[in-house]
Amino acid sequence: MGGVRVGIVVALVVVVAVSAVRLTGVRSLDPAAARARRRAWVTSAVGSLVVLCALAVPWPGVAGDVRLAMAPAGAGAVGALAAGVGERFAPRPIRRQRVAVLGSREGTGARALKRWYAVGLLCAASLLAIGVPTSAPDGRSFARTVGDLGAAASPYPGRVYAVPVVLALAVLAAATWWAMREVDARPALDDVGVEVDRAVRAGSQVRVLRWSGAGVLVTTAGLALTMGTAVGGVAHSLRVNGASTARAGFDWLQIAGIGLVGLGCVAVVAALVVLLWSAPAVPHSAEPTRPVDVAS
Repeated sequence: MGGVRVGIVVALVVVVAVSAVRLTGVRSLDPAAARARRRAWVTSAVGSLVVLCALAVPWPGVAGDVRLAMAPAGAGAVGALAAGVGERFAPRPIRRQRVAVLGSREGTGARALKRWYAVGLLCAASLLAIGVPTSAPDGRSFARTVGDLGAAASPYPGRVYAVPVVLALAVLAAATWWAMREVDARPALDDVGVEVDRAVRAGSQVRVLRWSGAGVLVTTAGLALTMGTAVGGVAHSLRVNGASTARAGFDWLQIAGIGLVGLGCVAVVAALVVLLWSAPAVPHSAEPTRPVDVAS
């Protein structure tokens, strides 16, 4: 568990470092666009700090392995909430009520992250749906018997892990939904044009979906690697002891284990890509386009 924490801390430090490097480019922007980029950097840095603090908080009454299974989704939920709260501190229009120009809400910078988030949720749910019915009666291991020989391996995502992980994923989904609503509800910026406002809004979506996407993908990776290791270990143990699970020349149990480990590795790489996803560049401010005035 300590190694996982170190890995998460290193990833968050990289996120802050990359954001800091990008912040150096504000000198080439005019004041309005530069302020928008600085706010984005502060939001990312504060979000990373909040996630680190959340990971350090003890969970009384929760077993260490269960906490480890819930940690990625829990950290993603905290990060998404921090990004959503950051939207509350964005500049507000001077007039009593204004909404953004429709064009500023049509940015596509976060579409790919939305797909990664959806794919991660689908994969995690599918793995849990497979793990629960295929687990041993204890709900935390994988066991198979061939003739008089049997083998078991744990941990394995049976019901002992499935319920807490589903709860963590549900909290992550709710946090993501709320934070994205906060981004959509933020009024247009007063002192910038539509292109700058679109870039800032898309960047806010990216900062939410980085945490959400990474949370579900790391959860998927943990489930797949755990399942693959257990399944492969049982197949190897049976084979060593003279019991084969092969059918038509193929050891399907061993192949399933290898496939699950491969899926876990892909999910790890995808999570890193998502966590380091670049927000759209903030262009120079143009002549502001007058937003639609709404009667109070």
